[in-house]
Amino acid sequence: MERENAPGTSVAGDPAGYDLAYQAALHALDEQAFSLRDLRDRARVVFTIATVAIGFAVGLLYSDSSSNSLATLVVGGTERFGLGLTLGGFTFVIFTSLWVWMPARGWFVQDASVIIDYYVEGSTPLDKAGVQRELALNLADDAYANNLMLSRRSLAFTLSLVALLVEIAGVVISLGGFIYE
Repeated sequence: MERENAPGTSVAGDPAGYDLAYQAALHALDEQAFSLRDLRDRARVVFTIATVAIGFAVGLLYSDSSSNSLATLVVGGTERFGLGLTLGGFTFVIFTSLWVWMPARGWFVQDASVIIDYYVEGSTPLDKAGVQRELALNLADDAYANNLMLSRRSLAFTLSLVALLVEIAGVVISLGGFIYE
């Protein structure tokens, strides 16, 4: 059974319901934008810790040698293994952090000119309830696409944390090798 439009509106449902749906869709996008900013901030912290750890490992390498040349890279087996883990972990942290920081092709705002051109002054102009209905549906689609992007970035961040643990383990192994040589 098809419903008739509410009097004075271009939609069949209650205009207050469309307003509620529109506000909920806006809130969902705001939360997703906040989550992306938070994830990027956390990636920045992980990157900073990784940079300090690699600096510590390089300091260990150069403090053990009287020369500051490429020959300093030839160290014992334990130290070499630890430094390899450190370098590998740091490299992975770099790439995963860049992935998290990369500009996202997400949709977090609506373009006012599109709203006016398409919904308000389009071939079949809509009233406020109709615009809110259409925007709520479009924002829900945007939220779904954003969710996919955020889940991929979250995976990259999780891998970054694992790489940081590998890097720190490499520093500890190197430190042990330098201490007990």
